[in-house]
Amino acid sequence: MINSAAIRNFFAAPFLIWAVLFIFCPVVAIAWYGLTDAQGAMTLANISLMTHWEYLKALELSIVLALISTVICLIPPLILSAIILLQPDAGTAIVLFVPPVLMLICSGIPFYDRHWPWWKVLVFVIVTLAIIGLSFYFFAHDYQKDRIRAWRNPDSYKKTIGYQIYQSLVAIGSGGVWGQGMGTGISKFSYLPEAHTDFAYAIICQEWGFLGAILVLVVFLALIYFGVQAAGSCQDRFGMFLAMGITFSLGGQGLVNMAMVTDCFPVVGVPLPFISYGGSSLILNLISAALLLRISYDNYIDAARAQDMTDHQAWQALRPPFIRH
Repeated sequence: MINSAAIRNFFAAPFLIWAVLFIFCPVVAIAWYGLTDAQGAMTLANISLMTHWEYLKALELSIVLALISTVICLIPPLILSAIILLQPDAGTAIVLFVPPVLMLICSGIPFYDRHWPWWKVLVFVIVTLAIIGLSFYFFAHDYQKDRIRAWRNPDSYKKTIGYQIYQSLVAIGSGGVWGQGMGTGISKFSYLPEAHTDFAYAIICQEWGFLGAILVLVVFLALIYFGVQAAGSCQDRFGMFLAMGITFSLGGQGLVNMAMVTDCFPVVGVPLPFISYGGSSLILNLISAALLLRISYDNYIDAARAQDMTDHQAWQALRPPFIRH
């Protein structure tokens, strides 16, 4: 039986083994074949590598030591993201780099002096955003800048650089409240590019309407809510880190995709988990969801033991009434 201890031992393999299996091999595949379909494996690898720092007492570190620890923790995601950016593929790089950063923030690492007044914190945030903006302005590729222009005014570029997002909005608007019916949407037939991958949510909106779009959004919001709840209920930092990383990866990726499709965010090439086309991505997403469910189940078992319930009684309480006997 797979439990949290088995998961912990699996992810506690020597760092070199994880580096070879989940960093070196995907890097070779990307550099040699130009593949990006290994995104799911690399994302899960980043999360698993971050769990090696689960016992880092971040709150007891000084600012200098915290920054040094942060740089060390971010070396694997930085390597992968930098190589993918050379393709260039900013969307996959963002998906790989953001979850580890959010995990570090949840770990309590002090990125600034907690005794600073509010105006110093505000200046710190403004300077950070300015550095990011200037970096994008000077180092971004032309097609990435075109996506920003198309995002700001898709009607003006509906026949050129904004064709994809314009067709996405047309598909969403044509769905109305109730939708055109399952399988009857016409935008997927050579009108909307990448309708089966990154823009699958637009086809859902067209065929299922506003109600279907809200249903998918609620499902991902529920995933984030229960994932954060499972992470907060963990008794150890390992489970908290792993649950947070998986939640940020799946939930955040879904929200970014829906924001991109509805023109609330520039096009970044992020697929919709569990829905967009891709066999390997689906398998890794299911593995991540299974790990999250296992963490949630172990939290329930720990709470049941605290109430003097046996494991069998706790398992029986989880089963539906019609199969308890």
